[in-house]
Amino acid sequence: MKVDTYVRSLLPSFEKTRILEELRTAREELVDITIPAFKAGSEAFKTNKFKHRETQSWDKQFKNYLKENAYKNDYISSIYQILNRSLKVIDDIGVLVNKSYSNDVMADALSYIKANLLQYTEMLRFINTTSRRLLLLTYGLEASTVNKEADRDIFKSIDAKHVQKHLTNYIVALNILNRPVGEVEKSMKKIPDMDINPENVQNVRETVGASRIDPFGFGLIPVFMNPIFHVRMAIANWQAKQYKLAQEEKTQLELKLFHLKQSRSGKRDAKLEQNIEYTQDRIEKLAYKIHRMEEDDD
Repeated sequence: MKVDTYVRSLLPSFEKTRILEELRTAREELVDITIPAFKAGSEAFKTNKFKHRETQSWDKQFKNYLKENAYKNDYISSIYQILNRSLKVIDDIGVLVNKSYSNDVMADALSYIKANLLQYTEMLRFINTTSRRLLLLTYGLEASTVNKEADRDIFKSIDAKHVQKHLTNYIVALNILNRPVGEVEKSMKKIPDMDINPENVQNVRETVGASRIDPFGFGLIPVFMNPIFHVRMAIANWQAKQYKLAQEEKTQLELKLFHLKQSRSGKRDAKLEQNIEYTQDRIEKLAYKIHRMEEDDD
């Protein structure tokens, strides 16, 4: 998303604490839920290659488009390594937010440095959500290659719809996240310390250089990655529901990984499959409530 479009989409004002809290909760989700799930997933696929045509196709996409030798063994292992390495960078982004922002954030007085920091913060929510849904979908597809009755409606699920819509943007975001700590700090220092005027962004882009005002490539992601900086809503309630959803996804990831292992060994467990259905129903209902909150912009 071009920086002028991005700035115009922001709420007129909000507090710096909102940015710092979002960084904190995103990091917490990574440490407590997303990274452990991918660690378990990388172990599960260490000696078992992808068998479903869709997961095989995704693996080729990740291998072709992940930069700087980030691809390792398969896309699950690659994502695990990237997420694990990102924690130090996220901590440094928090330090930069504290230094760069005053307590009150005004959209019409946003500098290029602040915009990059804000977009980085937004990206973490998008990566957390998409990572877990990709892993859930991977487990379901791989189990379906063994048990033809499993996940017959998998492409109708919220996980499938989200991944199919955002996979390209997700790979771009992973490439941004995969940058080394030193390179992130170096790029931030090169961003011109000037406020964004949506009317003359093109002139700045031509005179200063696009790579200096958008060194990470956020302009390549044409979607809003986190609504809390764009939509008026009860943020605390939204965050609580998001964390509840993440917890349900954690449970579903554990259930589906166990189901995949059972499928590979030729076993069926009706109770386990029922629990997966119940958990998926809760996920779908929570996701719908969150979507309604994001849509009801007063």
